[in-house]
Amino acid sequence: MNAALLALALLLPPQDTVITAAVADSVPAVVPSPITALVPDSGLASFAPTLGNTSVLAGLGPLVLGDSAPAADDSVRRRRKAIQYSDLYYTRLKIHQVASYLTVPLFVAQYLAGRELWNHPGSHGLARDAHGPLAVGLAGLFAVNTVTGVWNLWEGRKDPHGRTRRWVHGLTMLVADAGFVVVGATTPEHEDRFGGTATPFSQQSGARLHRDVAIGSMGLALGSYVMMLLWKD
Repeated sequence: MNAALLALALLLPPQDTVITAAVADSVPAVVPSPITALVPDSGLASFAPTLGNTSVLAGLGPLVLGDSAPAADDSVRRRRKAIQYSDLYYTRLKIHQVASYLTVPLFVAQYLAGRELWNHPGSHGLARDAHGPLAVGLAGLFAVNTVTGVWNLWEGRKDPHGRTRRWVHGLTMLVADAGFVVVGATTPEHEDRFGGTATPFSQQSGARLHRDVAIGSMGLALGSYVMMLLWKD
């Protein structure tokens, strides 16, 4: 009897081997987690305990992935600073626009009157009578536009939207203002102060400079008007 039991014990495998084999058959194979596979040569993946297909390293998130995590600052957008204009700004803007529209027909009338005086120096008709009042009207409109334009340009100096075109428009109009000052300073006299006889307009002192600067200033102002109309939002 003892010999038979001894022979049977020799034929059976050890008990711990049977238990190990049973456990191995019941536990599924562990598949490496994708996140664990991304860890480069850190040694953490080989030592991290795993449960099924989920690695404990997955909970580390950006700590494990390093540079692959998006930075928080990249998703933050800078907001534009709001610029608030006063009610007077829009009132001045309206006055500025109306004065600009009224200036255009006065330019045309003044140009025609000046051309008539240049081509017919002895004329004493409508052209000579209208040339002076038209000049006064243009001077008044330019004064209004200069005050309202410079005031609004200063109030909107911190607004980045359209800043370049506003400054270009403002500077060209100031140059035109300076040109009209020269035009007024070079206005020819209609009569000789000493002889009292009428002198042809085209032959009087400063007449050519008066005409050329006037035409140039009107052209510069009209170009600035068109520029603002084309660039208008």
